[in-house]
Amino acid sequence: MIYQDYLYSYEKFSQEYIKVFSGENSRYKYPSQLTEVLSNLKINVESVEYRKNQKWQYDCIIAEKLYCGLKDLSIAIASDRQFWWRINVEVLSEIIKERWQVTPENYLDASKKNRVQHQTRNYGGSLWWFFALCHSPGKSTNDTLSIMSEFSTDTLVAVVERSGDGYHKSLIQLILNRILHSGSNYDGREEMVRKVMKLNSAWQETIIPDLYKGGLNHYVDDLLKELRFT
Repeated sequence: MIYQDYLYSYEKFSQEYIKVFSGENSRYKYPSQLTEVLSNLKINVESVEYRKNQKWQYDCIIAEKLYCGLKDLSIAIASDRQFWWRINVEVLSEIIKERWQVTPENYLDASKKNRVQHQTRNYGGSLWWFFALCHSPGKSTNDTLSIMSEFSTDTLVAVVERSGDGYHKSLIQLILNRILHSGSNYDGREEMVRKVMKLNSAWQETIIPDLYKGGLNHYVDDLLKELRFT
């Protein structure tokens, strides 16, 4: 794990990376076909034209490419941060450098105070999970992209990084749908997501949403009422 407060060189990180993902005793070995999957995924994501003034729209398209290319991931692998290190390095390194205009050394900076590391700490994993949480069976990926485009990076952080003991997909979709149709403007929606997800995390210390009187719909209603959003 890279937690020490010093700067890894690109070469140093590459050496550590190889140790983690190779060797007889490595617990991070994945199916043999993954190499081919990642190779194809790299071609697909790098074909997306970078839009400097539309960064979130760009992120949404990358999220779709990641989800479609890795939609058969098991929950165990999708929850493995080491796996996303591999995706970020093997598949997304050039995209991350273009997206944030950073050098490999800054991208791999282990200092917690480094802003670049904060922004890119799990770019691929966060996008994949946010798309997965917004996507519903029976709906097209374009439908999911339309939902994602109504929010922003701040929404992604509020939802994906405030997971608690895991993700409750139905609950998150219900919260986002209510906020999306609340009539609030763009900035208002961002503030609502942040506050609702924060309160939701606090409530789930003592409440199981699925067992809430009236079900998930009533649970979300009361979340919004508590924050005076209704």
